[in-house]
Amino acid sequence: MLTQAAIEVGLTPVVLVSRRTLAAAFDPGVRRLLCVGGGVAPIVGAASVTSAPLPRGQAGALKSQLLRLPGVALLRGIRGWFRLYVQRCAMRKALFDVDPKAVFVFDERTPDINMPLLREAKDRGLRTIVVPYAMAAGEAREFVRLREPACHVKGARLAIALRLFPNHVRKSTSDVSLLFYPFWETVAVYLHGFGRCSPWILGGGLADLLAVFGEYDREAAIQEGVHPTKIRVTGQPSLDELHRSLLAREVIRVEIESTYRLASSKPFIICAVPHQAEENLLDEGVHLAETRALFAVLSRQKLRLGAHVLLSLHPKSKEESYRDLADEAGLVLVRAPLSRILPLADVMVGTLSSTVRWAAALAIPVMVVDTLRRGYKIFDHLGVVRITYSADELESTFVESFDEEFRWRGALGVVKDQANKVALIDGNACARLLALTCDEGELDGK
Repeated sequence: MLTQAAIEVGLTPVVLVSRRTLAAAFDPGVRRLLCVGGGVAPIVGAASVTSAPLPRGQAGALKSQLLRLPGVALLRGIRGWFRLYVQRCAMRKALFDVDPKAVFVFDERTPDINMPLLREAKDRGLRTIVVPYAMAAGEAREFVRLREPACHVKGARLAIALRLFPNHVRKSTSDVSLLFYPFWETVAVYLHGFGRCSPWILGGGLADLLAVFGEYDREAAIQEGVHPTKIRVTGQPSLDELHRSLLAREVIRVEIESTYRLASSKPFIICAVPHQAEENLLDEGVHLAETRALFAVLSRQKLRLGAHVLLSLHPKSKEESYRDLADEAGLVLVRAPLSRILPLADVMVGTLSSTVRWAAALAIPVMVVDTLRRGYKIFDHLGVVRITYSADELESTFVESFDEEFRWRGALGVVKDQANKVALIDGNACARLLALTCDEGELDGK
């Protein structure tokens, strides 16, 4: 969405998909270029790989054990320093070749591409903007590192960390001192000039500006320590696609009903299928068992409420992993992306993710299933969101929240008022982001 919007106003988007590769050909003679740093996968806005992966199965557990060994951890730190050095050289050359007008990144804390890119862009005096691609709650970052012992720090290492890079240390709610990266990798980052950055805070790195979904995110960023002058409320590029779907809602409804042979005029329950196994948060067998229980609840609510249930998979999920479970429960697994079908929803079911914001911004009631019991507070202020911790609790919450006529028992006035503060969904997010790259009046009429 962002690259297409750039083209429409006369900017040439150049997407860095690895430290060696440019994803688009460009004319070196054109000055007005937009350079987009897109994480480690070859698509803009792809989810970046965390520096502290969670163990899954025996192989993951063995890797976690190896990372605790002093020799292995030190070698990873040395490798991390050289990797950052090589990537900074590559980013320096890329910026020289492209000569961009501005740099967008979707995460400023990833050592692979984003941090070296920002460091070199800063040295060239380029305007840099970070646009969160997903939920960026501090609770989520803490949860991941609590489960990775390599990020725990104490004793002499804690004393060193507090002296050299105190912004990289955080005390968890369970009173464990955590580093954002494992110790020796943090040392490597520090030696490349990132010691004063605060990786726990999105907006605490080298980027000049932080673009956020809406007013609630702006308030949360300020509370975490981001200076108010650094924050811009723009919405997210994917929200422009959601806006298009909202305008075409009735056309999409007819299309879905026709494609999957569904009776017309029935309400829709849309489930963003949890993907804990794909995120290495759960063993695959446990995850599929929980998914079967979830689908069974949705099947019973489908009959009770006279609704259709549409299942939308995360891009990381494979259809063949869920097809049999969906057929067993009599639910419809759709191929359309969630951004296309969500405006049809009378209620959305999902896990803790940015898609909860999407639904809340559309004033759609949301049932969150947090089987990992992470206990995040990020959505507590939203009257439209109900948090549950098991399939059984989800079922009882459905009964409490909706009568048999599918009427929601919540306060719709409050929900609609909050929706405007969750995210800006007006089709202009990309335009607002591109305006941040230009001087006042430069994009007038475009």
